Amino acid sequence: MRINRHPFLSFVASAILVPFVLFAAKPSDFSAAQIGEIWTELWRSGGSDFRPPEVEKLSEQEAIERLTGKWTVMFGVVPDKLTIALSTNRLAEVSGQKDGKGWKKAGEWRIVSGKVVLFLEQDDFPSFIFRTEQRNFVFDPWAKTMMSELKREQ
Repeated sequence: MRINRHPFLSFVASAILVPFVLFAAKPSDFSAAQIGEIWTELWRSGGSDFRPPEVEKLSEQEAIERLTGKWTVMFGVVPDKLTIALSTNRLAEVSGQKDGKGWKKAGEWRIVSGKVVLFLEQDDFPSFIFRTEQRNFVFDPWAKTMMSELKREQ
């Protein structure tokens, strides 16, 4: 039996993040433990078959070097284009094409437990980019494996 993750994810995210959103929280308002709880709950939302992957730890410098650039990612059936820019002052900019329309979001990023955590404006909860099995992934609750691989553009 497959569960519908969307309502549960919304509930989990709102239960954890509502206190922060109400007071216009900055990324510094989240402790590493709270980010860890969000990460764990997001994976639990997929059911008992989903366990967080073994994450290869990234340093800030490695994140900037490895993730800044142009990517293709599958957030559905059509490949989407992403451009990720991470700067040394912890500012982030992510832009792309989805369904033929351009979009752009800015915010902040930091490394928590070896994962890149993006706090982008207009997003209800943080996004996660991580490395496992020598490949880069973004947490994607809609994907069958709950993660979508980032493939570098040539």
